[in-house]
Amino acid sequence: MYKKLMLALIALLFIQMFALSVGTLATTTAGDPINVGVIGPWYLPQWGGGLNGHGGMIDGAILAADQINAAGGVNVGGTMRNITLFPANEHAYEPSTGSYDAGKAVTDVTALLGNNLNAMIGGFRTETTGPIIDTVMDYNTENPSTAVPFLIAGASTNELCFNLTNPATYERYKWDFRVMPVNGTILFSELMGYLKYWLIPQKLVKMYGTVKYAVVAEDLTWADQIVAYLSYPGILGPNATLVHTYRAPVTTTTFHDQLDQIAAKGAHLVIDIFTLPLAPILISEVNAYQYKMLVCGIDVFGQLQTNWASTKGGCNYEIMLNWAGTRTPINSDGSSTAFWDAFVGRWSAWPIYTAVGAYNSMYILKAAWENAGTTDPSAVLTALEATDVTSVAGRFKFTPWHDFYSVSVGPVWPDGWARSMVVQWIANATSSTGAQMNVVCPVDQLSSLKTMIPTVMYDLAPYDLNFDGKVNIVDISQAATAFAASPGNPRWNMEADVDVNGVVNIVDIAKIAGQFGKTAPQWPLP
Repeated sequence: MYKKLMLALIALLFIQMFALSVGTLATTTAGDPINVGVIGPWYLPQWGGGLNGHGGMIDGAILAADQINAAGGVNVGGTMRNITLFPANEHAYEPSTGSYDAGKAVTDVTALLGNNLNAMIGGFRTETTGPIIDTVMDYNTENPSTAVPFLIAGASTNELCFNLTNPATYERYKWDFRVMPVNGTILFSELMGYLKYWLIPQKLVKMYGTVKYAVVAEDLTWADQIVAYLSYPGILGPNATLVHTYRAPVTTTTFHDQLDQIAAKGAHLVIDIFTLPLAPILISEVNAYQYKMLVCGIDVFGQLQTNWASTKGGCNYEIMLNWAGTRTPINSDGSSTAFWDAFVGRWSAWPIYTAVGAYNSMYILKAAWENAGTTDPSAVLTALEATDVTSVAGRFKFTPWHDFYSVSVGPVWPDGWARSMVVQWIANATSSTGAQMNVVCPVDQLSSLKTMIPTVMYDLAPYDLNFDGKVNIVDISQAATAFAASPGNPRWNMEADVDVNGVVNIVDIAKIAGQFGKTAPQWPLP
C-alpha cells in the first residue's frame, strides 16, 4: 500500500513538474501578442475576406500574419510574440446607399483603438481614410505612450501624407505612413511615362500621326489630380491631343453615349481612371460595339482574377497600372512569385494592390519591431522611418514625409525601388482563367512583353514589327535576328514575339510570314 502511494505521489509530482516546465517555457519564449488593426472597405474587392470574394487587404494581412506566426512570430528583444489581427470596416462603401459613411468610419476606428493596438494598417477611400487618420492621430496625441502607427495600404491621395511636409503639423501626423500605392502624382507620372515615352511614340503616332485621346474618370476626389494633369496641353507629347473628358457618377450603368461621342471625335486612346466597378462596364462596351480605340489607365476592378469572366473577355488588350502582372518575377530572390503562389494557394484568387499593401505593411512592421527591439512607440517610429527592405513589389523605403518612395516613372527601371507596373490583359488559352496580365512597362525587365494593339484598330499590328503599314522583309529580318532569343538576350526583340510567350521562335516567324506582303489600306490610319 505504501509503495503504491509513493508511486502515485511521484507520478503526481512528475505531472506537476511537467506542467510547471511548460508554463515556464511559455512565459520565457512567448510574450504577449502583438495587436494589429486592419481597417478597410468591406463589401468591396479591395477588402476581400470573402465579403466580396478574395484578393484584397484583409487576405494579404492574414497571409502575412499566419506566415510570421508559423515561423515563430516577431522577435522583440529576444521574446517571440505572435500577431493578432483585429478587422474593422472603413465604410468606404455602404451596400444600402451605394456611398460612403465617414461618420461610421470614425466610430469603427475609435472602437478598434480600444483593442490595445500596437499598429494599424488600411485605408482605401480618401473620404473615409482622411477622417480615420485624424482619429488615430487624435488618439496618439492624447496617449503618446501607447501611440499607434497607421500604415496606409490602399489610398493614393497626395494630401494624406502632406501634413508631414510641414514642421508645424509633423508632430501630430508623424505616425502616418503610406505603404501602398504610390501617391496620385506618381501614379499619373507612371502612367504618363508609359504613354508619353513608349506607347504613343513607338506605336500610336506611327499608326495615326496625331493621336487623339479621351479621359474618362470616376467622379471621386482622388481622381481630380490625375484628370487635371491629363488636361494640360501637350502633357502626353506634341503629337497627342485631348478631345474629350467625362467624369462618371458612381451610379453609372452605361458608357455607350459617351463612347459614341468619343468615337465621333476620332479618339484612338481612352485613358480611364477608376477604383469602383465602372471600368468593367466601359471595357465591355468598347469590346461589344467594336470601337476602334485602346483603353489604358487605372482600373482596380480590372486587377481581379475575375475580370476576364465578368467582362466576357472584353478586357482583352486592356492596359492598366498594377503592382505586377500574373506571377511576375519582380525580385531576383523569388520573393514576389513566392508571395503570388502562397496567396493564390491560400485564397484561390489573384492578389490586387491592397492585398500587397497589407502584406508588405505587416512585414515592414515586423522589421521595425525587431530592429527596435521593442514595441515602444517612440522606438518603433524611429525604426519605421529607417525602413529599407525588399518588399514583394521591389525595394522599399519611406520618404522624409513618410510617403511611398519611388523614383522610376518612365519605360525603364534601373534602380529597383518599388513602383507600379503597367500590365495588359491578353487572352491565353493555357491559363486557368483564359487570359493573363502581361507586364508591358517597364520594358527593360526580364518579365516584360510587348504591348499588343487590338486587331480591330489595325489588323496587321502583331506582324508589322516596325509599324510602317506593311508586312515585308524588314519584319521577317527583325524576327530572324531575334530567333531563339528571350528577355535578357542581347538579340531579344519584344516586337518579334508575336504570340507574347517570352521567346522568339519558328511560330512567330511563321505567323509573320503568313501575313507577308499585306499592307494597311492607308497609312497612317484615319
